[in-house]
Amino acid sequence: MALTAHLRDWAKRHDVALTALIVDHGLREESGREAGQVAGWLSARGVAAEILRWTGARPDRNIQAEARRIRYALIADWCLANQTPVLAVAHHLEDQAETFLLRLARGSGVYG
Repeated sequence: MALTAHLRDWAKRHDVALTALIVDHGLREESGREAGQVAGWLSARGVAAEILRWTGARPDRNIQAEARRIRYALIADWCLANQTPVLAVAHHLEDQAETFLLRLARGSGVYG
């Protein structure tokens, strides 16, 4: 949300279209509701939003890695279909902690 606010202001100053992409992997029952809530928050702040929904088979192992692969495939497909040459992505602290713990659990050590 913070990156989107900064990009919204930049896009207005430079007369550039901005669309926020929200990925709903459908891995949790409440994910669709959460995606809709985020889209609503963005709309209230003047940011167009698209919810990209995964409709394929759900992964049953390496779920985080598969979710990341699915996420970036959905985003890349949308960007190509909409002739979008620039993509900005952000992660929050909990994303970083999750990645660290997943890698540590796989034996990477603290530098993995």
